[in-house]
Amino acid sequence: FHEARRHWRDNLAGIDASLGYEYFAKGMYAEGIAQVQKGVALSDSAPEFVAMLAHLYARAGRDDSARALVPWLEERSGQWYAPELYAALGDTARAVALVQAAFKRSPSGFVNFRCQPTYAALRTQPAIQEIVRRIGFPN
Repeated sequence: FHEARRHWRDNLAGIDASLGYEYFAKGMYAEGIAQVQKGVALSDSAPEFVAMLAHLYARAGRDDSARALVPWLEERSGQWYAPELYAALGDTARAVALVQAAFKRSPSGFVNFRCQPTYAALRTQPAIQEIVRRIGFPN
């Protein structure tokens, strides 16, 4: 029962977060942030949802709110979600360094990186283009 309940809670959190990103993409920043906040609450503050929230805060110009979440996220090292947050905060060098480190740990995660619109600004960076060239992905 508890396992099934956790599974449904996680799915609902993901739906809330996805809906939040859709609102955000339409310029409905307050609604998007509120929806992702629901996902964070449902997931018991799962790092991937907290990172999404911080990312949306940064993209909405609420850098102080985003930066307030960074230390908590950094305590959960080894995760792939941080680069888009640092890019949104304007720290491109740190974002690129995190992508490079994550690629060294697990090249398979890079496929997701190539698909996510949140990483678009990083894909133009020479260090990232070098990874793409080494993997053999088409441009």
